[in-house]
Amino acid sequence: MPTRPKKQHTYPKTEASGFTAPDYHSRPEYHTARWTWRRKAFLEQPEHVFCVRCKKQGIYKLAKVVDHIIPAEICGDFWDESNWQALCKRCNAVKAAEDKVLIQQHRKGVGGSNLYGRPSQDPAPSFENTHASFQLFEKEGSHGQ
Repeated sequence: MPTRPKKQHTYPKTEASGFTAPDYHSRPEYHTARWTWRRKAFLEQPEHVFCVRCKKQGIYKLAKVVDHIIPAEICGDFWDESNWQALCKRCNAVKAAEDKVLIQQHRKGVGGSNLYGRPSQDPAPSFENTHASFQLFEKEGSHGQ
């Protein structure tokens, strides 16, 4: 019986190099050897073995993802390890949805209410206000369930 030929992946070509990498929907830093190495080293540290959010609820689930506490787009320093936390895949998906709203607010410079529906004092979200919102959110024990 005839077999179908394997599908070849084609990427748009540029005039300079003749080849362009795939169009990723995430920051280019995530697709580097440096990130792979740093991520692995971070998760191997004893204090980062378990998911931070699950652990706050008494659940000890192995962390698989390194997440930026304050989204890198807002914080500005992608490589700042003090802004990293270990999460399981489920918690990372929940946090990614929260981050998406924060990033949209940050881009628009929208005031009013923050991610958690609380009135914002600033006309535009700032690093300090965003960090305070995350701390308040974590204290309340919301886990996105």
